[in-house]
Amino acid sequence: MSLTYEDVQEILKIIDQSSTRELHIEVDDFKLIVRKYDADGSPATAMPAATPAAPPEPSAASPAPAAVAAESAAADSAPPSDTAVALESPLSGTFYRAPAPGADPFVEEGDEVRRGDTVCILDVMKVMNTLKAPCDGVVARIPVENAEAVGAGRPVMWFEPR
Repeated sequence: MSLTYEDVQEILKIIDQSSTRELHIEVDDFKLIVRKYDADGSPATAMPAATPAAPPEPSAASPAPAAVAAESAAADSAPPSDTAVALESPLSGTFYRAPAPGADPFVEEGDEVRRGDTVCILDVMKVMNTLKAPCDGVVARIPVENAEAVGAGRPVMWFEPR
């Protein structure tokens, strides 16, 4: 796979419009590092979000769908045990459990892995990045569905070290 001039231009446009401050891409012998800087030449800093106005209270009978989704995401992010080790998504992208559509997943919950084993793929702007097991152990939980969009820092797998 190689990147064309148009591909690089598209990547730069996407980064410019996103909150991402730094991106590293390596494809074959091509290496691209993009860093955002403020007008004064200092590294760009994230601007704090404005505090939103308080939403109206949902009725006690049925929780708001966003609240249910937030609770579910928080539960998925919680470690399954005190000793569990998280594999976090290094960038925002699409999580894939298998090397190709229709192929068997790299790992299932309960599978034993060695540090450095490929356990999933993260698609970031059509660049497929393999994510590796962070330790020797057992896959404790996979809180992300196949082909689900994930944000940077979100745990995509939990491992029990051995």
